[in-house]
Amino acid sequence: MRPRSSWPTRRCWLVDFDGLILLGLGLVENHQWVRECVKAKYPVVVIDEYQDLGVPLHRMVLGLMRIGIRIVAVGDPDQSIYGFTGAKPALLRRLAGLPGVESIELKLNYRCADQIIAASKTLLENPADFQSHDGRQGEIRIYGVKRDVRGQADYALGTVVPALLKANETWTSGDIAVLYRSFNEGTAAAEAADGLGLRYFRVDNGSPIKRSRLIEWLTDAAKWCAGGWHSGDVSLSQLSKSWRILRPSLTKPVEALAVRARLISTLFANRDGSIPLRTWLVALRDAVLSDAFENEPGLADERDNFDDLLKACENDGPLEAYSIEIFGNQGRSPEQINFMTLHSSKGLEFEAVIMIGLEGGVFPSSYDDTKEKLEEASRLFYVGVTRAKSMIHLMYGFNESPFITKIREATEFA
Repeated sequence: MRPRSSWPTRRCWLVDFDGLILLGLGLVENHQWVRECVKAKYPVVVIDEYQDLGVPLHRMVLGLMRIGIRIVAVGDPDQSIYGFTGAKPALLRRLAGLPGVESIELKLNYRCADQIIAASKTLLENPADFQSHDGRQGEIRIYGVKRDVRGQADYALGTVVPALLKANETWTSGDIAVLYRSFNEGTAAAEAADGLGLRYFRVDNGSPIKRSRLIEWLTDAAKWCAGGWHSGDVSLSQLSKSWRILRPSLTKPVEALAVRARLISTLFANRDGSIPLRTWLVALRDAVLSDAFENEPGLADERDNFDDLLKACENDGPLEAYSIEIFGNQGRSPEQINFMTLHSSKGLEFEAVIMIGLEGGVFPSSYDDTKEKLEEASRLFYVGVTRAKSMIHLMYGFNESPFITKIREATEFA
C-alpha cells in the first residue's frame, strides 16, 4: 500500500466524507491549540442523536471533554439503526458510564400508548422502563393475510385505512403511515395506491423528490416562501449562504451580488404557499438555476435531479397537485397517506402505523447473519412500532416475522 501522503486524493486536495471526519479527529487529538480554540468558541457542545455516532466522532468528543468542554449528549441506543455508517449504540452507554458524567434516563414516553410501549419492549434485550405520560392504552393488531406484498398493500389501503378513518373522524390520511423495510415494498404500496386513486407521499428511492444538496436547498426556500419568512423557521441569510456554497464560481463580488439580487427578488415575489410547485420551480429556474447549471460543473447531477422534479410536476405526474407549502413540508400534507422506509420514519410520529412485508426470512433477512446485525434489525422493527401514537397494524403474508412472534407471545393480541 502506498503511503497516505501519496494517495491521489491527498495530492489533489480532495477529501471524501469519511476523510473529513478523520482529519477533524486528527486535529483535535494531535493539536492542543485546536482544542483550546474550540473551547474558547464553544465551551458547551450539545450533541443530539448520539447513538448515531461512530468511533471517530466519539473519540473527538472525549478529546474535547478532557480539556473541560461541557458535553450535553442526548440519544437513545435502542434507536441506533445506522450500523452501515459506523454507528455504534454502545458508545452512548460508555459515555454515560464515564467518571464525572451525570446520566439522566427519561421515564415517560410522550408519543406511544401503553400497549404499544409494552409490545415494543419485547424486541429489545434490555429495554428502557418507559410508560405513557397520559395512560392511554392504544391498540395492536396482527394480520396474516396470505398475500404477497402487493396484496398486503391492497388490503392495507383498501380495507384497513378506510376503517381507521371512519372510526376516527378527526383523523386525516396524513395521520396514517405505511412503513416497510425496502424500496420494493414501497413500490408495491405505490402501485396499490395508484390503483385505488389515493394520494400519497413516498419517502424511499422511488420518490420523485430526491435527496441532494440542491433539493434540500429548494425545500428550505419553499419553507421560507410558504411562511418561514414570517415565522423565522427559515432565514433569508441562511438561504443566501447555502446558495453561495452551490455557486463557488461566483468569485467576482459584482456578479455574486447581481445573482443574489435576482434570487432574493424571485423569493420575495413568490411568498405564497399556495403557488403551484411547478410555477415556483420555473420561476427559480429562469431567474438563477439555469445560469447555475450552465456555469457550475459540480451541479451536473443536480441538474438531472431538478429536471426530474420538474417533470414530476407535469400533468398526471406524482407532484402535479403539489404547492410550495406541501413541498416545503417535505411533501407531507394532511390529505396524503405517508409511505416510507423504516429508516426514513425515524423521528416522526403518526396516529396509526401499518407495517407491511413482515415475513420471516425477509425481516430479519438472511443478511442479518450476525448477532450485531440481528440486534440492529430488532431495533429497526422497534423504531417502526414506536412511530405509532395510538394504533399499530402488523401485516405479513404466509410466514410471520419472528419479531411479530415475540410481540404475539408477550401480549394478549392476535
